[in-house]
Parts: sequence; C-alpha cells; structure tokens
Amino acid sequence: MIEEENLKWHMIRCSLTMTIAIFLLMVQIGCLHGKRDPKLRCYFQGRINFEDGNHDEAIQDFTKAIEFDPNYIEAYIYRGRAYAEIENYDDAIKNYTKAIEIDPNFEIVHYRRGVAYIEKKAFKKAISDLTYDIENDPFPHLNSYFNRGFVYSETGDYDSAISDFSSAIEINPNYAYLYDNRGWAYFEKGELDKAISDYTKVIEIDPDDPCAYFNRACAYAEKGEPDAAVDDYTKVIEIDPDDPCAYFNRACAYAEKGEPDAAVDDYTKTIELDPNDADAYYNRGCAYFENGELDCAISDYMIAIELDPNDSMAYCARGKAYSKVGESEKAVLDFTKAIEINPNLVDAYIGRGYVFGKQGNFNDAIIDFSKVIEIEPNSPSGFYYRAYAHFHNKEYDKAWSDIKLARELGKPVELDLIEELQKASGRSE
Repeated sequence: MIEEENLKWHMIRCSLTMTIAIFLLMVQIGCLHGKRDPKLRCYFQGRINFEDGNHDEAIQDFTKAIEFDPNYIEAYIYRGRAYAEIENYDDAIKNYTKAIEIDPNFEIVHYRRGVAYIEKKAFKKAISDLTYDIENDPFPHLNSYFNRGFVYSETGDYDSAISDFSSAIEINPNYAYLYDNRGWAYFEKGELDKAISDYTKVIEIDPDDPCAYFNRACAYAEKGEPDAAVDDYTKVIEIDPDDPCAYFNRACAYAEKGEPDAAVDDYTKTIELDPNDADAYYNRGCAYFENGELDCAISDYMIAIELDPNDSMAYCARGKAYSKVGESEKAVLDFTKAIEINPNLVDAYIGRGYVFGKQGNFNDAIIDFSKVIEIEPNSPSGFYYRAYAHFHNKEYDKAWSDIKLARELGKPVELDLIEELQKASGRSE
C-alpha cells in the first residue's frame, strides 16, 4: 500500500497546487495587506509541526484552527493526516469524513480516507473511496490504482487486482513494486508463467532485489521446475545470507529434485538461523526418513512436536518412522494422536491400519481402511489396503470386491496377492 505521493507526476501536480495554495494563504493571512488571521497562524504552525514529525503538536494546532473556523477544510485534512501518521485511523477517518461533508468533490480526501480504511481492513469502504478518486480526479491515479489493486488482492479478487496494477503500470512502467504485486496476483490465480514474467521484470529494474528472486523461485517451484527454483533461491542467499526462508525453500526444492543430502544441509542452516522453526525440523526429519536415517528422523520429529504440539503431520510422520524401526506400539500411539488432532488425516489411518495388520489385528485394520474410503471415496489406497486385510481375515468375497474397486480407480494390485487370493478362495475374479 502507498500513502505518500512520491511520484514524479504527483510531485509536479503537488508543486503547482502548493504554489497556488501558498499564494492564496498569503492573501488570506494578510501577508500582502498587513493583516493577521489567527486561524491561519494556527494552521501554518500545524503544517510546520506536521512536516517536522511533531504530529501530536500538529493535531493541537489544527484543532485550534478549526475552533476559529469549524468549516476549515484544510485543517480537517491535515489533522486527519496527522492522526494517520500516529496510526489513529479512526480519528483520521472522522476528519477526512468531515472534510468530505464540507466539500464532497475534493477527490484527494476520498483517496486519503480510502487509505485509512485499508489500514482498518474496511476494504469495501476503501474500494468505494479509491474508486471515487479514480473516476473524478482528472490526473493519473497511480497510487489509487495501486492501492485499490492491493485491496482487491487482499479480498481475493485477483482479476480486478491485475487490472488495476496494469493500469498503474501504463501510467509509469518503471516502478518495480507494481510488477511485483501484479506477479503475486498472477501467482495466486495460478497463472505462473505471467507471474514469472512480472518477477523477471522486477529483477530487470532492480537486479539486487532479493524478494523478486524469492517470489520467482516460488513460482518456479509451484510450476514444477525445481532446478530454476534452486537457482533463484541461491541468488537470494547470495544477496542475503541470513534469510532462513531462502534456505528452507531451497531445501524443499532440493527434496523435490530427489537430493535429500542437500535438503538436509539447507534445513540445518535454517535451524541455525531460526532454532524455533518447527517446520524446518519436520522437513529435515522427512529428508532423513527418505535417506533411511530413521533415528535422526525420529529425533527431528520429536523436536518439531515439542515446538508445535498440535502438528498432526509430525505425529503421523513419527508414527511411520516408529513403524519402520519395528516399534509398533509407539507407532499406534502417534497415529492415534495425529487422528485426535486431525480426524480427516488419511495418512494416519493408513499408517495405523498397516500397523494393526502387522500385529494381526485385521478387524481394526479394516475399520481404519474403511475410514480412509469414507474420507476419500475416490482414493484407491483405502480399497487396496482393505483388500489385504479382508484376505488375511478370510473374507475373500470382500477382498475380491475391494481389488476390483482399487483397479477401477487406477491402483495396480500385486500379482502375489491375486494368486494367494485365487488359491485361498478357489475362484478367480
């Protein structure tokens, strides 16, 4: 969001406006005729305090000016700005509203009130004010388009956001943040090539902007291009070697590439920079798991759980590791805890059902695999694993039925199971 008018076009506009305003105020204050006006003295003192950053004193000065003239629109506007500077947006909005009551056609006040509404997250009101400014001010509205685009993005209206950012870019195509925000809107829409194009434009304008490389890397990763993602995250790290998020995301990209050792190194660096990052421990545990280092995996999952006791995925992952090392009881406890936290976590039911099956508890295994099917009726895994449990429970017709459904959903069934089931049931499919 942009508050200050720091753009060339607006500086020219403001320069002309200020010249006229100072001339008129000199006339009013009596500088040209030897007269004095107390409201203007208060107003000018407020302006001086405002420009010096003395916002509380400025508010007092503007208040005195308003006491002399209750319809002094400029004093309301600047008092509103002073309140906004100290983040008192309620009183800022009250002052802008009073100014609008005095002159409903003063479009810049609608703009400022819109910005204050953004800070209050009153997005519908913000859009209304910014739209009024855009439609009624004869000058280009880069700030208004940008801020309205920001609001549209915040509310999930990415098409409108893209339209506004594009309008701002037409006004001035050399501002990197406009492409950056439009790139984010494209990313959220799933238009990854356009997002990458916009982030690339940001990099052309500012080659040392780590955020642009980071965001483009995210788009590459989402697009399934981990090599390009690794390159961009590496560039972020070159610019800012202490950014834990860059190491974390590069580790994810390495994991996606099937390079668990490189992933472990980056997760370790993430943990060095942010020792309380539960996700880093969890993900490093997963990398250790993929590498067959199960004790290290279990250790990391334990720390992840200590840092975030409500992480169902960490319990589930530790349950899988316990199952792999033959600690079935601990595995069941972890899968059960994961299910308590997230009753729809399919992997936890599959994991617990698998352990029940290894223990010869096929009835409970069938219950868990049936729950998988209830949660995801079109997932073949539930039918596939339940077929195994039915087979071992000597429920051969049910096993054949589940095998058929698993195949229809695209799950290949091992030939050994088919042969054993044929032999045990005395029938073929």
